[in-house]
Amino acid sequence: MGKKKETTIHLAIPEETPSSNYPFVLVEWIDSRSMDGWLRQSELETTPANIRSVGWIVAESENSIVLAGTSAPELDQFAGMMVIPKCCLTKRIDLVWPNP
Repeated sequence: MGKKKETTIHLAIPEETPSSNYPFVLVEWIDSRSMDGWLRQSELETTPANIRSVGWIVAESENSIVLAGTSAPELDQFAGMMVIPKCCLTKRIDLVWPNP
């Protein structure tokens, strides 16, 4: 197999929106994995799932972050929120919107 091609994505958003008050990040984290149906012991998956999520950190505590995947900046509202325990985070990359 060859080397993976890296892609750069340039994002554009107005500089002063309510969303710009919240960190926009890519996080990698470990999640539980479920298995349905009848399985033989040899068919069991024993490793957790590696997940990547992108969104705004709209709340943060000592133990968790709340990541929102959708933003309505003009309303200062968010949707698609998920609480991720910090003990599950393996990487956090702060994403920066370029100036228009």
